[in-house]
Amino acid sequence: MLAVRYLQPGVNYIAAIKQWLDVQPKELVYMFVSFLVPAGDAPSVYVARPAEIAEQMTRQSLGQGKAVLREDTPTHHPRAKYKDKIPDSWHYSTERLDTV
Repeated sequence: MLAVRYLQPGVNYIAAIKQWLDVQPKELVYMFVSFLVPAGDAPSVYVARPAEIAEQMTRQSLGQGKAVLREDTPTHHPRAKYKDKIPDSWHYSTERLDTV
């Protein structure tokens, strides 16, 4: 729910995402950990910079934008209208850390 606080009357999702991005320190790196995995599996871990996150949130809902980052809509909500998913390139790895 990253950009939700920026949603106000007259402020759409894309504008809220831009406002969220504008206040993020440029050197910041986010690490997301999802515990919504089958029992016994390791948590899913993702690494991304604010600009990448803002771009992904803007693409969600077929380009209408969403103020939340959806991890894997097809898996968690198979009948959902949108099929948003965090890019595979964000998965935690030594290589990913070296690129951010």
